[in-house]
Amino acid sequence: MPEQSLANRLFDLRWSRATAHERDGIAEIDPRFVFEYPLRVLVLDLRTNAGAIANTGCVPGSVVVEQGSLIDALAPVPASTPIVLLHDTAQHARTAAADLMASGRERVAVLDGGMAAWRDRGFGVVDARLDLSSAVDLLVQRGRTEVTERHLLTEDEVRTHLSDPDNVRVVKLASLLSQGYASCVDGRDERNVVGTPGGNAGELLLSLAAFEQVTGHQLSPAEIEDTVREYFTAFGGFYLHTDATAFDAYTAKLAADERVTRFTGNHSDPLQWVNALRSPVSEIRPILLEHLASDPSCIGCGHIRLMLQRGDEYSIRKEIVEGVLRTVYTMWWDEAPEVNLTTLPGGHQEGAVVNVVVDDDVWDYSFIPVISPVCSGTQMFVNHPQFSRRLRESAAEFFARRVKGAKVAKLTQKLADRMMDLGDEQLMCTVGHLAKGLPIYQATYRSDGSWRVEVLA
Repeated sequence: MPEQSLANRLFDLRWSRATAHERDGIAEIDPRFVFEYPLRVLVLDLRTNAGAIANTGCVPGSVVVEQGSLIDALAPVPASTPIVLLHDTAQHARTAAADLMASGRERVAVLDGGMAAWRDRGFGVVDARLDLSSAVDLLVQRGRTEVTERHLLTEDEVRTHLSDPDNVRVVKLASLLSQGYASCVDGRDERNVVGTPGGNAGELLLSLAAFEQVTGHQLSPAEIEDTVREYFTAFGGFYLHTDATAFDAYTAKLAADERVTRFTGNHSDPLQWVNALRSPVSEIRPILLEHLASDPSCIGCGHIRLMLQRGDEYSIRKEIVEGVLRTVYTMWWDEAPEVNLTTLPGGHQEGAVVNVVVDDDVWDYSFIPVISPVCSGTQMFVNHPQFSRRLRESAAEFFARRVKGAKVAKLTQKLADRMMDLGDEQLMCTVGHLAKGLPIYQATYRSDGSWRVEVLA
């Protein structure tokens, strides 16, 4: 199956799940989905209250269209384009959505909660909306975001990429922390990302390893599971990714195992396997976990796979890696709302490592730039070291408070220091294995929205 075809099909599946919640036959979509996929979703802003627009701002990249001319105005836009509607009132948006669906539009949803929900999530706004003709031009140009061939990215290419507002969104740090929003540095993610090695899963593994090293206490399998579950309760959303290659290896092994196929059936289509394995029966879960937690070929995150394979190099026991993966997948099967399990398509095509920082002291209400990793026909690893530091500071206090009788402030500092040192060591290991020979840039986001890009290596 062509890689781009798989990417499109995976997006279709995510859109279907994101719009599964309906009210009176009209789909409602969470603002976070719109924030994550700015190059995939067309936001139509139908608001007419100029004062409200001036006070609340607009969703970046949104298009101004008058409701009365909506159907005719969208004639140049493909019928399959995902459309999200925003109006002064929810009922007006729902009416417009019903009209579009009746006209043959295939994928239409209403922004759940409107602009109030967008702002409450801490997502950045702009002062103006686009006109439809400009938006149609952008839809055509968005073909440039497809990966065509791997090449080393130049400083100018990175600067040009970040200067395009389509490729950058901003969100308050407090919102990122409260929503558990941490993607991997992996360049294959088509969403706009804030990256840290391994995402939430990599950070949790790092924290557990540092905890053992600082306290001298080796965690039992039961303690690892309990810690993961309490971590979810404390921090909320949790990102873990696999990829199409690992998923193919996983399903090939399952297809050859009669212990599994007598419950799932055998499938030739990867997305059929996705559906078959979403909520597996208890009888086959131990078999699935043997592969998902212990077989490197079935682990699609390179950072986590290397942790499992090279525990001495990463200063982590394989039992920690296996225990975390077992618990996360079990919770995902049990439909824990915190788990965001994503499958990335295709092979690595990264042409640079880009460290993204802001030019001022970072505090809870700083706006953090969230970046598209698809750049100039290839990809880039996207790392947010300031965000990683804040995650680790929070995790250090979480772990310190779990130790009975501990002097929390002192232990928190020790844990945070070890997490930062070990995190740097692990990042360098992964860069050495997955990004060897790639240029490394630091991209600094200024308070006026401009960028400074410089070469680090």
